[in-house]
This record gives sequence, C-alpha cells and structure tokens, in this order.
Amino acid sequence: MWSRRQTRCRPRRRLRLAPARRVSPVFVPADGQTVAVVTVTVREAFDNPVPEVVVSVMSSRAADMVVSLEPTSDADGVVRARVTSQTAGQSTLTVSAGTELLISPAPVDFRATP
Repeated sequence: MWSRRQTRCRPRRRLRLAPARRVSPVFVPADGQTVAVVTVTVREAFDNPVPEVVVSVMSSRAADMVVSLEPTSDADGVVRARVTSQTAGQSTLTVSAGTELLISPAPVDFRATP
C-alpha cells in the first residue's frame, strides 16, 4: 500500500512596515550636520511588532548620508536612522525590512542654508 507523507509548510511570516514611518523634522537645513530622524516600525499580519528584523533605509539621492542607528528592529519592532545632506533638494526614502520594500510617503526636504 502506498502512503503519502504529509508535510506541513510553515507559512512565511509576512512583514509589513506599519504606518508609524516618521521623518522628523521634514524640513532640514542642507548643512551636513542637522539630522532628520527616520523611525520605522516593523509589524506582522496581526499587527504585532516584530523584533530582530534587518531593516535598511536608503535615500533617492547620492548626496545624502544615511546612518542606521540600529541594524535590526528592537523588541517593539522599531528601527531608527539618521539622514543628513549638504545638498539642497528633496529626498525620497526607501525602506526595506526582510523581503518587504516601501518607498516612504514622507520625503525629507533639505533646504539651502544662507
């Protein structure tokens, strides 16, 4: 008699970036020293925070300097990065967490300093 072995596949945990993506402040002097802080919260399908997920924050402009303060999400699923620039203009931030990719709806506007 032939028997079929049943295997259960563990469903892949679907991550999402919660609406708690924030950039503060939105308008930043383009002096290379003033920092905009990007805060991202990683959550799973049931809206629970997901710790220890590698998160990357990138800018649409090569002139910007993005530094992640933590490489992975903390116990609350939160990751922060700092963005500075010496070049005036608007930056769009791209955030990736696990296999999810998101273009931030909150741009950073670097303004020329007098």
